[in-house]
Amino acid sequence: MEFLATFLDRNPDAHAVRLVFATKLVEGGKPNDAVPQLLRLDSLNVAPAALQLGKLCMATGDFNGAVVWMQRVLQLDPGNPEATELIGKLRLAAAS
Repeated sequence: MEFLATFLDRNPDAHAVRLVFATKLVEGGKPNDAVPQLLRLDSLNVAPAALQLGKLCMATGDFNGAVVWMQRVLQLDPGNPEATELIGKLRLAAAS
């Protein structure tokens, strides 16, 4: 992980590496450390970052926030099947 952080310090425009780094942070139980990385990518219109942010919202029970992020994914990547499926599930859960 330290290697990825150092690499990103030297190569801040390496978006694919930043996404991998953020994913590894989430998988390693450090979602709060991943959020700034994901927000930076989202500001650059990287749809997978928005998807990851939506999933983090879901994991914390912020279903309204999750819907907002999934809508952002669909704005960046219309027809994204994962975001479409998750929005459907979130809306069903909200209706229950």
